[in-house]
Amino acid sequence: MAARKTLAFLALASLSIAGGTLAPAAAQTQPAPAAKPAQAAPAKAPAPYPTAVVDAFIGGCGRESGGRTEFCRCLIDGLQKKLQFTEFKRWETAGALGMQVPQVINEKVLDVATQCRWPD
Repeated sequence: MAARKTLAFLALASLSIAGGTLAPAAAQTQPAPAAKPAQAAPAKAPAPYPTAVVDAFIGGCGRESGGRTEFCRCLIDGLQKKLQFTEFKRWETAGALGMQVPQVINEKVLDVATQCRWPD
């Protein structure tokens, strides 16, 4: 449990450092494909985050983790798969302001952080 908290803290700390350089992304909405009556539409994968956001995250995380950029890359790749950009921004903003992170978002972040292997 302590390892999960440490990984989540590192992820959050890296965002807090990079937070001032992030700009809101332009709305990227597309109409959802029509579902067939007999089948439910597949879950839509989150869109990739803007390059500037990814670069800022890796830079901040790299500084906080002592240059462990593979770990940082794993984190941001996993976050892009688990969180919509709006969820990511909510998480980043809450962390930067010292506010409580919504539990559903925090659980997703912790899942990603525990899947990324901290280099020895």
